[in-house]
Amino acid sequence: MCRIHLLVVLALATTVACSSKTASTDAADSGATGTLDDAATGSDTEDPGPVDVSKSDTKVDAGKPACNPLQNTGCTDPALPKCAYGDDGKPACQKGGTVKLGEVCSNPDDCAEGLCLGCPTGKNVCSNFCISEANCAKGQTCNQITGQKYKVCDWCSYETCKVETVTCKDPKQACYIGTPNGAVCLDKGSLVEGDTCSLPNDCEPGLACIGADTTAKGVCRTICRVDGKLDCPNVTVKCENVDGQGYGFCPKL
Repeated sequence: MCRIHLLVVLALATTVACSSKTASTDAADSGATGTLDDAATGSDTEDPGPVDVSKSDTKVDAGKPACNPLQNTGCTDPALPKCAYGDDGKPACQKGGTVKLGEVCSNPDDCAEGLCLGCPTGKNVCSNFCISEANCAKGQTCNQITGQKYKVCDWCSYETCKVETVTCKDPKQACYIGTPNGAVCLDKGSLVEGDTCSLPNDCEPGLACIGADTTAKGVCRTICRVDGKLDCPNVTVKCENVDGQGYGFCPKL
């Protein structure tokens, strides 16, 4: 995914931006699907552990037991079986459904755990909470929810593409490099060559955010291919490989 209008962190090279905008909604588990901000992907956040919800402003009974959203434990009332984050960003026992992680959902109450995450493909999927990739399935990133302190694992699927042929089905999206799945279609950015960026799709189509990570900004640079199928505008510039899959960027002279 993981600002995520999603999710994606670079697992292939440290020279490319480590995340991208992918989810499309802006609230989490409080009546709407979640929005990720994976600029903070991989940051160290302590496990909150069981939290005394009686001290929370969340609309739950003071007598309810403490619960842990990471493990989805501590909720014993059949009417409120799921431990998730409430409107105030604190753990609370809530309604829950039967939809499993990674399966399509329509609203937060559908999911047996976690929240209903909006994906760039238009489908929403149930996704679990996390503090790092260790809490997620193999190959997934742990991304920040916009405006909240908690994170969720990215269960979204993405349309793969080729930068040189622009094969994205959605005209609002373009092909960007710097994701665990290689080149994928993400919402178009607007930053131009040389601008400071944080996410791969902060930049205009045809550009990549080079050098960004969870603590540093990057710079928008032209995408190229080391095999010559997508040359740099200046033929005297050599394409610098960054993703291990043939794509790179054109360095500034």
